[in-house]
Amino acid sequence: GKDVAVVSGNNGFKPADGTSFSSPLLCGMTACLMQAFPNSSPKEIREAIIQSANRYKNPDLEYGYGIPDFALAYFILSEKTGKKIETSVLGNPIIEENKLKINFYAKNK
Repeated sequence: GKDVAVVSGNNGFKPADGTSFSSPLLCGMTACLMQAFPNSSPKEIREAIIQSANRYKNPDLEYGYGIPDFALAYFILSEKTGKKIETSVLGNPIIEENKLKINFYAKNK
């Protein structure tokens, strides 16, 4: 992990490096994909993650497939499953009267 956002001592976030940060992050993002695509097999989830990586076309023994892009993995799975890609942007959830919700829909190519 390089420049992974971790909680600092003052309840803020700071960048940090190391495999102890990257492994939990990768597992958490994989769990999110599994939740988003419950009908996809673990093999399909794994393949989407591999295909999203920055060295997918040229893996090597030092870096493997490289750094996965989970937004791309989500898109790959949505293309395969036909799931509509939907994103919501919400305003400040604390101030009730200032709620704003904007939905974006991406058409799969």
